[in-house]
Amino acid sequence: MEVDILSKYKKAMVASLSKTFDKHEAQSITDYYFDGKVVLEDSLSEIKIEEDINRINSGEPIQYVTGLSFFYGYHFLLNHQVLIPRPETEELVYWIEKDCKPKHGLDILDIGCGSGCILLSLMLKLNAAKGTGWDISEDALKNTEENASKYNLDVSLEKFDVLNDDMNSLRNKYDVVVCNPPYILKSEVDRMGENVVRYEPHEALFVDDANPLIFYQKVISNLPNLLSQNGCAYFETSDLYHESMELFLKDTDYKFEFKKDMQGNWRMLKVW
Repeated sequence: MEVDILSKYKKAMVASLSKTFDKHEAQSITDYYFDGKVVLEDSLSEIKIEEDINRINSGEPIQYVTGLSFFYGYHFLLNHQVLIPRPETEELVYWIEKDCKPKHGLDILDIGCGSGCILLSLMLKLNAAKGTGWDISEDALKNTEENASKYNLDVSLEKFDVLNDDMNSLRNKYDVVVCNPPYILKSEVDRMGENVVRYEPHEALFVDDANPLIFYQKVISNLPNLLSQNGCAYFETSDLYHESMELFLKDTDYKFEFKKDMQGNWRMLKVW
């Protein structure tokens, strides 16, 4: 695309988005949009841009409009059935990478893999790591498969319901298990941004107030079936029930460590 035409499109988008967003945010969204189009090598037309501007102005997240998310230095394709990767999750990936960097050929299991951003980022960063992804959603597994293909990574993917499927007779054990389960209480839905509630998949976001630890309890109780001899499990968690999680873990035989995110919230957990 010629530079002057691209500049024209960018200025038009900033002007239109500035009616809904402040100018700085409008510029940031515009930059994200056109950077994404370059990565995806998408062709552009005034009609398509206008359609996308309307979607953005209506509140649809830019990541879904472009079908692309930037995470941990990589570009990941994104469909509407998976969560938009968050910066806090990058901190979890960094912790795992730091712990595992010297090791070779690790077997990694991502429970609830979504877009595959966690699993695939680790496979790209770690030496000869092997990856397996579980998710209850076939659309999510398809999204992970697309991203794995994009980076020429060979991953094993399986539709798996952590709360109901049997983990007692698994074929493999893993050196690293990572899980970013639903952990936002359903009672918090009114406090969430409308763009999150309206567009992101609720089954990947929300957990029943009656037992917000249910996913953690299920996975941690099955770690003997999941982890190799010196394996570790990593989780993204919520600051809201940090104390309850700590009490639960103290009743197990596992060692554990919590970490805060850059906002000062308890957000990450390692269990071994």
